[in-house]
Amino acid sequence: TAVTVNLGTGSASGGEAAGDVLSGIENLLGGNAADILTGDAGANRLSGAAGNDTLSGGAGDDILAGGAGSDRLTGGDGADTADYSASAAAVNVDLTRATAQSGGDAAGDILAGIENLTGGVGNDLLTGDGGANTLTGGGGSDTLNGGGGDDLLVFRASDFPAGSGGTLADFVYGGGGADTLDISAVGQNFQLLINGVEQPLPAGSHEYVDTQGIQGDIRFGDNSVIHLDGVEKIIY
Repeated sequence: TAVTVNLGTGSASGGEAAGDVLSGIENLLGGNAADILTGDAGANRLSGAAGNDTLSGGAGDDILAGGAGSDRLTGGDGADTADYSASAAAVNVDLTRATAQSGGDAAGDILAGIENLTGGVGNDLLTGDGGANTLTGGGGSDTLNGGGGDDLLVFRASDFPAGSGGTLADFVYGGGGADTLDISAVGQNFQLLINGVEQPLPAGSHEYVDTQGIQGDIRFGDNSVIHLDGVEKIIY
């Protein structure tokens, strides 16, 4: 049975939530029905699980994870994230799209007021809008397209698991604005290649900057590669 829970009012109804009174709760996890979960003014994590859920973050920097089903994710105020890290299949999510998203756990989802995206283990396609977006690829060979705005494009160590060397090729398109690629958490040595030529990295720094935009490749020690187009800064 679906539940309806609102952290702003502390009210809850339906299913196992019937009669519950909530206080001092920051995060919500729904069940397998069509749940309605609403956050408050703080930073909330709302997880719908299966079912066609409606998640509303309210104010604050919220994380909304709809799970399986055709979900409606509304961020509200703050810098809000649609999190598809649990999706076993690739997702295709575009923040400029007012209609349903596609692929994996994103299939059928409607997004509004979302600034940031996190992918899963599949070969995801994540696209930002005209604002400042943070796109985090996750595992798989992902394509991150920042669009307009000053975007942050992120990869982590878990995105390049042991044994994946030579099999992963990610693509990063900065788009308009001053865009940054953050690979500081990858934890591998790398080469920056432009036109096939290795570029020297600044001594005593963990940033490489080219205000004209970087077009080239980052090749890690395990032969995984990130192809770059239009990124102005690399943090490593």
